[in-house]
Amino acid sequence: MLTKLHGRRFEWRFEEEPSRVYPLGISICTNPFCSCDTLTLEFAGPASDGVPPRAIELELERRRLHGSGKLEGGEKLFARRFEAAMRDEDWNILCVLFFNEKERYIVEADYRKLDVPDIPFDVDAIKDYSAMVQFSGVFPAALRFPASVDGADFVIFDQYCVHPDCDCHNVMLSLVPIADGRILSNDQEAIYDYRTGEVEVIPPLQPGSPRPERIIEAMIAVNREAAKELARRHAAIRAVYRRVYRRHLGLTGAAATPPSKPAAGRNDPCPCGSGKKYKRCHGA
Repeated sequence: MLTKLHGRRFEWRFEEEPSRVYPLGISICTNPFCSCDTLTLEFAGPASDGVPPRAIELELERRRLHGSGKLEGGEKLFARRFEAAMRDEDWNILCVLFFNEKERYIVEADYRKLDVPDIPFDVDAIKDYSAMVQFSGVFPAALRFPASVDGADFVIFDQYCVHPDCDCHNVMLSLVPIADGRILSNDQEAIYDYRTGEVEVIPPLQPGSPRPERIIEAMIAVNREAAKELARRHAAIRAVYRRVYRRHLGLTGAAATPPSKPAAGRNDPCPCGSGKKYKRCHGA
């Protein structure tokens, strides 16, 4: 069984040998753009036993060993024994650690210096219509926001405006119902202002589903830092887009000066496609 000590330091015990403690450390991929869900456990046996350190890789979604074919002899036997002994709560502990750490890498990275891949942003749609970009489309291992209302479960996906001239603080939230871990259809959408907490629903509503305001309230009840996390995510995806946009222009650093987007009337529909008036969306 897995016991957390502090940070990434843990202890492992096999139930049949509770007095035998294996200190272990955990490392994960630090690439914010990587879609892997693999982490590495670095074991050290009790000093009195003279057991050599062992490194085991685990696939969190499939809940299995990763690359076990590379192991041989005693290490392979140990890894198989460990895999068989892992409980649901042990896997859950590692999942929480992995995705929290991955989220931290994503929002704290310095994208001015980091090697940013050629992400296929629709530059023209962003420039002309302030098209929004889904966060998980850029950072596939990012945390999902859960919510439950009246026995119904939801996962919430966030989309952001990344237009270089826009400094809005709105996020479009897609409120997707799930059952038994499967994503269902008929999601609802709303614009959420992560500074003021204002919610504006985007029609249509789904009959029989809780209103978007209640789902967002439930999201915040689960995670009191949700608004701050959305703000950090917005800053991160904006920074990534700046790098890609400069590359698109064939320029580097401060030399890139993006063109201004066409102005919309205050009472005109916002060109981002949110369904809100411009003055209540990107003209706020």
